[in-house]
Amino acid sequence: DESTALSRLSPFVESLQPLAAAPPAAFGLVALGDSYSSGEANPPFMQPNTGCDRSVAGAWPQVVARSLHVRMRAFLPCSGATTAALSGSFKSMPAQLSGLAAVNPAPKIVTVTIGGNDLGFTYVLTSCYVSTCSTALAGVEGSFAGGFGARMTAAYAAIRRAAPVANVVVVGYPQIIPKSPITALRHCPWLKDPAEPVLLRKVTRQLDGVLARAASAAGVGYVSTLDALKGHELCTAHSWVKAIGVKGGNSRGHPTAQGQAALAAIVRRYVASHHLTS
Repeated sequence: DESTALSRLSPFVESLQPLAAAPPAAFGLVALGDSYSSGEANPPFMQPNTGCDRSVAGAWPQVVARSLHVRMRAFLPCSGATTAALSGSFKSMPAQLSGLAAVNPAPKIVTVTIGGNDLGFTYVLTSCYVSTCSTALAGVEGSFAGGFGARMTAAYAAIRRAAPVANVVVVGYPQIIPKSPITALRHCPWLKDPAEPVLLRKVTRQLDGVLARAASAAGVGYVSTLDALKGHELCTAHSWVKAIGVKGGNSRGHPTAQGQAALAAIVRRYVASHHLTS
């Protein structure tokens, strides 16, 4: 009868219905962070530039993307950014996490370098130049003991929530002061005491350890770049870091093109060895 015929035909009819579209596969890279991701000291900068100083092509995340033939989906770092810039507007730019969440289809990789400004590292270097490092470094030590690690864990967890299918890669900061105090004082006479470069390196190692532990606690990847500039730090004869002096503006204390390439090489090896693009 008619009902029997219809029941026999229904599987065939259903097979002709359009299938629900599968969500697009994640691809590409999104970069977040502060001046150590934005490519400060490597103009020209993207326009309009509200002070974020986002390099057009010279920042290490861009170098990584090109070398791996991965599309840069959004380049969101901003010079001077603290972790607050992840969730709120900064320098007239939208919150970085809002920009990340808006990327569609979702990115395969998200990189971030952030936290140095939360500790006031710009103030530390300025203090070292105009007076002494000790008071500013004491403030950083206090921040380490005052919940900085928990703040970074929360920041990385927020990035994971904004991009749940992405591989989040936290990239640490390099040592920008050479191991030899003699070398440091020879090339940077504004350092007043051999103990100052030693303390600066110690604090950077501490920062690297805190960020690595915070990344682990948040369940995201971590890449240490402590030795990326080895032999070419600030205060060396062939530095890959912009000199600190009266001139130079915001570029001071930031990696040059050679420094960006050195950082990119370490991150690229991590991405490739962990098969994050496949």
